[in-house]
Amino acid sequence: MKKLLLLAIIVCISGYTFGQLNFGIKAAVTMNKLTTDLDDWADAAKTSFQAGAFVRIGKKFHVQPEGYITIKQGEFNFDLPEDITDENSLLESVDNTIKLTTFDIPLLIGYKLLKPKKLNVRVQAGPVMSLVLNKKYTISYEGISSDDKNALEESLDNTNWGLQLGGGIDILFLTVDVRYEFGLSNLYDKPSIDLGDYLPEKYKNNVFFVSVGWKIM
Repeated sequence: MKKLLLLAIIVCISGYTFGQLNFGIKAAVTMNKLTTDLDDWADAAKTSFQAGAFVRIGKKFHVQPEGYITIKQGEFNFDLPEDITDENSLLESVDNTIKLTTFDIPLLIGYKLLKPKKLNVRVQAGPVMSLVLNKKYTISYEGISSDDKNALEESLDNTNWGLQLGGGIDILFLTVDVRYEFGLSNLYDKPSIDLGDYLPEKYKNNVFFVSVGWKIM
């Protein structure tokens, strides 16, 4: 709550200082990749989406707080070492799936590079706080679901931090952004469960996304 209050104060001060204000809605296609600290885990990027709204305050230099819902997900596969399996065992690999629904609040600082008539080219960067609204973590051994599901989901943190970098173009009332979000915080606290020694110590979230927005004012 204190962080959100601080964000509101910054927005108010910026509005008073810079004067110009724009408001709009946006939607994006994301390419999400959850990474671990284990090199022998196979992971893959997943396509998803986000939707929300933004406020832009200022002219050449500007502040842009946003709020949107994002789906983040990743799948990981891990082959167990031969010393804990044998030719009669079905337990040879572990499959992990993580899916998070988050409310993301970036606070971006931007600079307008070009501003010809009816066109605006800009760069932006800033921190983003992600509040986890829903989380799902499943683990299975050769397709057999584990009873450790609840412990795994409870291990996922409710608040995460990242850093966004990117740029955008405004054409009349349309705004297009291309950004990359670097995960700064660990998404979970490693649980104590069966095969816990073969789970990673860290999960981090990285997202590439392209968004299209509509400036209402």
